[in-house]
Amino acid sequence: MIPPTKIAALYWAGQAAADEADLDDIEYQKRCKRTTKASFFLNALTDTTLLAHFTNLLNLDVHMHNLNNPSALQHLTRLTSLALTECTLTTMRGLPAAPALTRLDLSSNRIPRLEPAVLAGMPLLKTLFASENPIRRIEGLDNLAHLETLHLARTEISYVGEALRANAELAELNLAACDVVDFKDIPAMARLGALVRLSFA
Repeated sequence: MIPPTKIAALYWAGQAAADEADLDDIEYQKRCKRTTKASFFLNALTDTTLLAHFTNLLNLDVHMHNLNNPSALQHLTRLTSLALTECTLTTMRGLPAAPALTRLDLSSNRIPRLEPAVLAGMPLLKTLFASENPIRRIEGLDNLAHLETLHLARTEISYVGEALRANAELAELNLAACDVVDFKDIPAMARLGALVRLSFA
């Protein structure tokens, strides 16, 4: 029989009943491998290292967990969508290099900067949510040629400059409740030909 923490992980991944206690390790591994989507809320995942067993995950949502370091996710290289919201993250380092990832949500954490080395491992990213983090500058987006949506609302960003010059497909930019007040940013944003939605308030 496997421990309750593994049963709980399978339950939240939709692969086991909450009271299913007679699984052996072989069956556990089988169910982990066939899981492609999982959502964990309110500290339901008590041992984040168990995520390493779900190697075929395509979509993962983790909300309101104490996930200070996301290194437990490094084996999840097949992800196409990843959300780690309200997880007390203090860095992007440790996130998996996921070449197929198109959506990343890191909202409501404690991340101080967008990490260029991490984002370089996500070349197909189309949507990036990083609102409500103490981020002070836009950086690391040069390799994200397919980026369409960028949310940085309620961050500490005060200047855009040429930080988005490589993001020709950017259609939506949310900088609501930031301190962007420099009119010099207007010409740079005007060069974003695909931009159709811009929020400052």
